[in-house]
Amino acid sequence: MVRGIAADLAVHPAYVEKDWAAIQVIAAIGEQDFGGFKPVFSGGTCLSKAYGLIQRFSEDIDFKIDLPDGFPSGNAARKARSDYRKAVIGDLENRGWNLLEGSVRVGDSSRFFSVNLEYRYSFDLPSSLRPHIQLEMTLRPPFMAPEQRSVQSFVAR
Repeated sequence: MVRGIAADLAVHPAYVEKDWAAIQVIAAIGEQDFGGFKPVFSGGTCLSKAYGLIQRFSEDIDFKIDLPDGFPSGNAARKARSDYRKAVIGDLENRGWNLLEGSVRVGDSSRFFSVNLEYRYSFDLPSSLRPHIQLEMTLRPPFMAPEQRSVQSFVAR
């Protein structure tokens, strides 16, 4: 099936596999509910998958996080952001995602974090394709009001 979809799209089958894995991560993040933090899919992958505005394969998944009402400030805010990061990562691990060792990066007083997630692949990877999915989360509200959109993998189309 993967080979057939790849042939229809004129891409290497490894891209179809990675696209499937990325959609699974997006779905997992969308299902998370941690005290009013609202993940909003954003970035290039969002423009491609949710809006069809760009035709490129993006290997990272970006989310802006709309913070709960009454979000604290100062050290309490930093701790809340850190707790959120740990909850997101813990949930992904509980769902079977493995983090690449040493890949968690945190910045801007815990307002940003990224992590590289391993995924299973059965095709040899082209040199242009990373062997992991990079998840990036910025704990700041999105610039525009979020819209509910459908996101599908190449397989589901």
